[in-house]
Amino acid sequence: KHSALLRILIIPAAAMAFAAGCASTGDHRGNAMTKEAVLNANDVKGKPPTTFSRPLPQVQHAAVRALTGVGCRVEKKESYFISGSRPHKVGLLLGSGGETVKVFMVPQSGKLTNVWVDTDLSFVGIAGQQGWNEQVLAEMTNLLK
Repeated sequence: KHSALLRILIIPAAAMAFAAGCASTGDHRGNAMTKEAVLNANDVKGKPPTTFSRPLPQVQHAAVRALTGVGCRVEKKESYFISGSRPHKVGLLLGSGGETVKVFMVPQSGKLTNVWVDTDLSFVGIAGQQGWNEQVLAEMTNLLK
């Protein structure tokens, strides 16, 4: 009885978790964000940007380097959006890592680019996680001097 119940409950749950994990990884160029989608994203809308006096390609390069500099593995790289995640770490009392850090970029002109950085915390290990927005922006600022 118990093994049949476990199969009924665990197998579908495991399949759903696997499918959700697969759907959120990799570089999905077919669904790339447009400028309009970036400006309407909840993580951007109504929030002031940080403006860099550099063209978009230079800002993109700095964003990738900044994400890797704070320990992220870049998982998605598009013209106006780059995201990465930090690996989960297990500590004595609580874990850390697992955050997803997203960089949204929109060119304001040929030489100015607006940037927003947003950190999403995962449910697992949330007590040991932190926001990386300021660190990523500071690293980008240093790289774009």
